[in-house]
Formats: sequence, C-alpha cells, structure tokens
Amino acid sequence: MVRGVKNTVIRAVLSVSIIATLTLTGCASDDSASSSSPTTTSVKAAISAPRVTVLTPGEGNRVPVAYQDMDATQQAPFNVSLGFSQDAVPSAQVASQPPSEVSGAPLTASASLSTTQLTDDEAGASRSVSMTLTELTRKDPSAASVADTVDVSVANGITVLWDATGTGRVTAISYDLPEGSNDQVNALLEGYVSALLGQLVIFPDEPLAPGARWTVEMPVIGESNTSQETTYTLISHEGTTVVVDATISQRPTVGSLTLDSGEKVDIQSAETSSNARVTIDLTKPFPVAGRSSFTTRTVYGNATSQYAVVQDAHQSTVFD
Repeated sequence: MVRGVKNTVIRAVLSVSIIATLTLTGCASDDSASSSSPTTTSVKAAISAPRVTVLTPGEGNRVPVAYQDMDATQQAPFNVSLGFSQDAVPSAQVASQPPSEVSGAPLTASASLSTTQLTDDEAGASRSVSMTLTELTRKDPSAASVADTVDVSVANGITVLWDATGTGRVTAISYDLPEGSNDQVNALLEGYVSALLGQLVIFPDEPLAPGARWTVEMPVIGESNTSQETTYTLISHEGTTVVVDATISQRPTVGSLTLDSGEKVDIQSAETSSNARVTIDLTKPFPVAGRSSFTTRTVYGNATSQYAVVQDAHQSTVFD
C-alpha cells in the first residue's frame, strides 16, 4: 500500500517535468543545422496571463509603477535553490504545516542582462529581456557522491529570453542553448529559470502609493497543474527604487490521485509558509536586492487509508 502511494505520486511529478521540458525545449529538428551553430534556439513558449487584483491602492500620492529599463544592461547574481521531498506517513502522525527548514539544491551563476524594445506584440509585451548565465554551479545535497551530481557547467553561456510588459508580466520565454549542453542539463536549468521568473514582481496597471496591496494569481510556470497566488505590499517607492513584501501560496489544481491499486486519494491540505522582500530599480530588468523563500506542504489521503502522502516543495531566490 505504501509503495503504491509513493510510486504513483512520483510518476505524477515526473510527468509534469517531462511536459514542461517538451513545451520549453522544442528545438529545431535539423541536426545538421544545430551542429553547425554554437547555440540552438528553443520555440518561444507563451506564458498564461495572471489575474491581478488591487486590494488597496495605498495612502498618499498614487503613481503608476512600471519598468523604465529600455536599452539597460545589468550584471547580477543568479541564486535559486529548489527542494522536494516526499514521504508516506501514518495518517495519525501527519502535520499539515510546512517544515521550518527544507534542504534544497542551489544553482548559482553570474547573469548578464539587457533589455530591448518590443513593438506590435500580440500579448502586449513592450520589453524583451535577455539573460546569459555563466559560471554555473549546482550543489545537490541528495547526491550520494560528487559523481552523482549533474554537471551544469556544460551549459555555460545559456541565454534566457523573455518578453514582458512594462508592469513586469512575462508573456513568453525561450532559450538559446549551448551546443555542448544536453537534454538533462537543459531541462534542469529550465526548471530553475521558470522558478525564478515566477518570483519576479508584477505590478498592477493602477497607480499605487506606499501601503498598497495587490494579488497576482497564475499557473506556476512550467507546471500547469499548480497555481500560485502572491500578495504584494508596497513598502516604499522613492524615485526609481521600489521595495515590496510578498506572501506566496501554491496549491495543486488537480484535486485527487488514483493509486496503482485503483484507490483514490484526495488533497487533504495544501499550506505554504513564505518570507519575501525584494528591492527593484525600475531602470534595471532584474531585482537589485532581497530574497524570496517559501515551502508548500501538500497532503494526499482519504478517510480509509492508514497512510498519507506528504510532499514538501521548497524554493528560495536570493537577489543580492
């Protein structure tokens, strides 16, 4: 029984990863063209539009908040850590609250960014941001030895391109993949980049003042069966510098799973603990300081099962 539960959920998670990889890395099938070029450009994938709702516009002088980063260049650190654990736990011992500490596998790199103008974009994007990653390093605490750690350095020079609106909404993403890289590394890096893009601040169209609060609801990038809601608070807006706090929650949109035995288990709970404060210079495409960290615990089970499946998904992003 326990084995069936664990294997079923593992396959579900792997299916999501495979779908995301196929969506984002639909590279050209002409092998001769790929081998003669230093990079392969993936198909541009559209990103679902979020729902942005202003809860309160803030107190004082309200002004629009939007990026002013046309033709800007920027050097920044890329520092994203992802973690996932899964256990079959006796139902009577399940705690719905996420753990306070979760180990993750950090991916770090040096990022070179630039912004150019877009015109006549069907999705409403006005900016195209290019981010090239070098000095790629990844530490995997779950690896039994160094030999078990995926060597991400073969993807040094990977370039991520995303289209975005002036308020920060990402509308599409594509990759220029180094020819020396491989499918495993590409899929791994795309997971980290998708996680990062999901943490970039999206502003509403309405003018805001300090104290403003708004929510952004959207599918998690690369994971169509998970939704994310972020509640932002505008702490300060001085010149082109903006500081925001954020509370993040994620929840599966699929309400149940069917086990190998045919038994159906439902989501019993999905709770997220988060801590985020980010500083943005509106003349630059990437946050200049701060961090965002959250852990979501999802519990699957039913009234008759002796065990529950407990999944913990963790993400941490550092911008300075």
